[in-house]
Amino acid sequence: VRVISHVLGTPARDVAVFSDVAERILNAQSGAAEYVADGLAAHDELDQHLERIVAARRVAPRADLVSDLLDTELLDGKLSDDEVVAIAGSLVMAGTDTTRNQLAIGLHLLASRPDVWTNLDAEAVVDELLRFAPISHTLLRIATTDVQLHGATIPAGTLVMLNSAQATRDAAAAPDPNAFEPGQARSLPHLAFGHGAKY
Repeated sequence: VRVISHVLGTPARDVAVFSDVAERILNAQSGAAEYVADGLAAHDELDQHLERIVAARRVAPRADLVSDLLDTELLDGKLSDDEVVAIAGSLVMAGTDTTRNQLAIGLHLLASRPDVWTNLDAEAVVDELLRFAPISHTLLRIATTDVQLHGATIPAGTLVMLNSAQATRDAAAAPDPNAFEPGQARSLPHLAFGHGAKY
């Protein structure tokens, strides 16, 4: 959270703000009914906090991500304030829980393999951790046209949930996909950060 706050260019006190709202939103995402109202309120609080930051950067840009996003030229113009708030909010949420949990899982897995600690290729290790034990297992997409898949039709407009974790364990795509091999680069790319426009 400290790194995210630094990247966004927010003061040190925002670490506590971001930690609090992220925790409350994630509690609501657990599905427990008693957390939903507070999670929705926390989501509003995060948006309102980020709206104030974006408004301040509109007037006085700084060397931070929020200012960079406000200055970004796209094919159809610049990002709106709402779009910058959404991107910053995604960074706060995705960078809080997923980062700490992915790191914890990675350290646990590496601790179970002391045989590979010498001469580790950091990039290969990270890619293998993200392939073998991704913290996020699904991608949501909407079919833009009718799609034929294994004898079934997915009609255009259908929301599809893809199991990205299973895709990187496909025996047809890579040898021994259920083995954790941090000491070697895999030919099978992971989908931990999605694919397509979001990636």
